[in-house]
Amino acid sequence: MDTYPCVVLGAGSAAEPVFRTLRDRPLAVVEAERVGGTCPYLACMPSKALLRSASLRSGLRRAVELGA
Repeated sequence: MDTYPCVVLGAGSAAEPVFRTLRDRPLAVVEAERVGGTCPYLACMPSKALLRSASLRSGLRRAVELGA
């Protein structure tokens, strides 16, 4: 059985400062689901992509209305 001086529970964006601080030390990371948390997969990034697509579509629709 290996031992580690630090165990990080969860590898989401909040763990990034811990990883930077302890980058030269052995540590174990325990992640139940997705490395990186929900932001890259379900929350922040996908929602921003959807909002940007909707904004572009709205702009194109207005361009046609304005005769462009």
